[in-house]
Amino acid sequence: MPSIVRFKDPSNLSDKEVFNPIAGMTLAEFFEQNFTHNFGGLHTDVYINGERFLSTATDEAQEMNAKLDRRIEQFDNIVIINQPAEPITIAYVLIAALAIATVLLIPSVPGNADNQGSSPNSQLNAATNEFRPNQAIPEVFGSPVCYPDFIQPSYYYYENNLKILREIFCVSAGKFQINKVFSGETNIDEIPNSSWDYFYTGDFDGQLPPAPHTIPDDYLRITARETNEITNQVLQGTNAEIYEATVNDVTIQQAGATNNGLLTFSNGLAWVDEIGATVGGFLTVDLRQGSGGGATVILQGTFEVLSIDAGLNQIVLIDTGVILSTYIGCAGTVANTNSSGEEFNLVGWYTLSGSEIQECWFHVVMPTGIRTEKGGQATVTFRMEIRAVDEFGAPTGFSDFIDESITGATLDPQYRTYKFEALTAGRYQGRIRRTNGEYAGAASDRLVLEQLVGVEFQPAPNYGDVTLITVERKADERQVGGRESKINVEGMRMLPYFNRATGLIEPSNVQPTRDFADAAMYTLCIAAKKDESSVDLATLYAINDALTANLRTFDFTFDDANVGLRERLSVICNVARVLAFRDYQSWTFSRVESKPIHTMLFNRRNTIGDAKQNFPKWLPSDKDSISLTYVTQPDNVEKTIYRSIENGVIVDVEGRYPEEITLVGCQSDEQAINRIDYEIRRLLYQRDSVEFDTYYFGLSAKVGDRVRWVDMNDEDVFGGEILDIFGDEYLTSEPIYFESGKTYYVQTTREDGSVGALVTCEPLGYTEKGFKSVALSGAYTAQDGDYELGSKYLIAADDELSGTDYTLKSVSNGGDGIATVTLAEYNEILFEED
Repeated sequence: MPSIVRFKDPSNLSDKEVFNPIAGMTLAEFFEQNFTHNFGGLHTDVYINGERFLSTATDEAQEMNAKLDRRIEQFDNIVIINQPAEPITIAYVLIAALAIATVLLIPSVPGNADNQGSSPNSQLNAATNEFRPNQAIPEVFGSPVCYPDFIQPSYYYYENNLKILREIFCVSAGKFQINKVFSGETNIDEIPNSSWDYFYTGDFDGQLPPAPHTIPDDYLRITARETNEITNQVLQGTNAEIYEATVNDVTIQQAGATNNGLLTFSNGLAWVDEIGATVGGFLTVDLRQGSGGGATVILQGTFEVLSIDAGLNQIVLIDTGVILSTYIGCAGTVANTNSSGEEFNLVGWYTLSGSEIQECWFHVVMPTGIRTEKGGQATVTFRMEIRAVDEFGAPTGFSDFIDESITGATLDPQYRTYKFEALTAGRYQGRIRRTNGEYAGAASDRLVLEQLVGVEFQPAPNYGDVTLITVERKADERQVGGRESKINVEGMRMLPYFNRATGLIEPSNVQPTRDFADAAMYTLCIAAKKDESSVDLATLYAINDALTANLRTFDFTFDDANVGLRERLSVICNVARVLAFRDYQSWTFSRVESKPIHTMLFNRRNTIGDAKQNFPKWLPSDKDSISLTYVTQPDNVEKTIYRSIENGVIVDVEGRYPEEITLVGCQSDEQAINRIDYEIRRLLYQRDSVEFDTYYFGLSAKVGDRVRWVDMNDEDVFGGEILDIFGDEYLTSEPIYFESGKTYYVQTTREDGSVGALVTCEPLGYTEKGFKSVALSGAYTAQDGDYELGSKYLIAADDELSGTDYTLKSVSNGGDGIATVTLAEYNEILFEED
């Protein structure tokens, strides 16, 4: 996330405020919410990513207003300085804010990166595809197994008597080369009637129809919503009796001065709801007075219903003709029919979900197949109708229908989808009725409306630069997609190529890669938009290319937008035992590995005050082992390996008090074994450390470098400054006490700041403040140039040299030109398994 640090007084770095603003808001919005107007009139400079962006001392008001409209970006590092002091002080402020926070030798997993809770990629084989609205788009590196996110609801349709499930997923930000797509463990290409396709949306130019593999076509970009009013509605044949009621004790008479008939039902109107009779519908009646063959027909025919009065148990029918008398005690049948007297077996109207519907789908099934009782061919006919309605469900005039039939002689279930297409976008209702009678006996002709679906087409969206896949696959009868889906992808992230010959990034030349260096380069230079000149890409790729293929891979998914740049970079590099840190205004890199040379020498002439040394003893409660967890491929499961220390010996068993490491991004046995072999040796052999202050601007070593340190209190090791040189004789600032019978070695710094070779030396016969060395070269004195000091030196017997060998573990700058340095003992045995 972006960060803002405000220094109210740059001469006192502890007086500061730290903020984490929301990416996307403008500087003006943030300043208005958090600071007094115009910073209370104080002179103020604003630096963004190390460069001065705004100054109240030099910028005109109009210019400042324009600059404050800048939006804060995801990886911005912003420093605000009030009441600036001398230029050197401001330099310290920027270094402290942007660069010199303590960097651990072996960076721990930052934030929650070892437990990225949102992306299903991190759930391994327990994963299913998920909807993750308003969450970060997955940023996949390398080649982990990916369970991509849904970007629209799944939907299905029937084609050739098969259920086809269609889904669209987002795999990753950027381009991801897809080799195979699986449903669970089954290759989609091996499932009949199934297919997949990929899309690189960053290549979409906005023109429709889209070019292949840029964005999905419009028929794929749909929202298909099922109505919630239907649960497998059975369609009755026209000869079914469920729409007919038997009634008795009915009184029939004229309805006032009209030709309408008034029917009073002494036994109530419960049957009205049972047969679905409604005002405006039609009833076909056969009512007679008397019994047996002598019964007299009183009212017979099909009539429209004018009114239904449940309180008085009365129904008024239109145009029954003149009824000359009042007929009491009539009986017979009343059926809900259409105007032609056909029983009214319509199902619906059902309101489809959606307000911009352009297609209406009817899913119709025959679950028991279709055939006559004796196995012969049968036919079922039906009509589907739609009509346009307003937001209140009232018809607006448009309607349409489709007549269809299903014919067969099989017990196999039948599945069909019928579509009303090219509709004017709006709201719709649908209904359906079977238009022929049901077959007699044990025939199989059960017809069911499974679902009504409203389809809305999506406009061409701006997906950004991501990789999408569409999957169309044969599904079983119960499968409806969504959280039941286990679509996963095998492939590899594609990133811009770093040309080793030119030293330049080629943004348009993207290549599939698992190298951690490519992920680090992309994160810094592409995602965070750091200038290439501010990143030591030569060192990064030199480290990368020196490693075997299985030791430099990084396979992981970032899905948390709140994991900051430094944390992401730390996770990426950590998998390869590489440190990433700021050196002044540049990012540089160092691998934890055997270092053949020393890059700096610390002694009493360039350290300040006493050092704090730590020589911890083994305690019963100390960590005695390492457990390292990583992901194995191709099974995509977590695996834990162990190393422990027993009686000073390293063994491959689980210990009692393990230091637990989750090696995020590791999916190779070789990488995991290499790391645990280093870590157990670190636990055993790298226990001593030292901390001291030195002058920051004389600090030439980098984190991870091998250095020398001379303890001024150690009587057997000597350090100081070369004061004068006479051939192979050197005079020193401090006395040196050689012990007879021992071989002594000397090492000095050169004019370019490097540390020379370790060579033998011997005492001078005429002074204790000096030595003689025929093999020594490169030493100098302050008088040899415009130097504050001459060469610094270290002299020790061969059995004392190991106590001066250290690794630079961290550097922190207090802002007053003084840096605190932490060293950890260096031992080649740490790297014996490399």
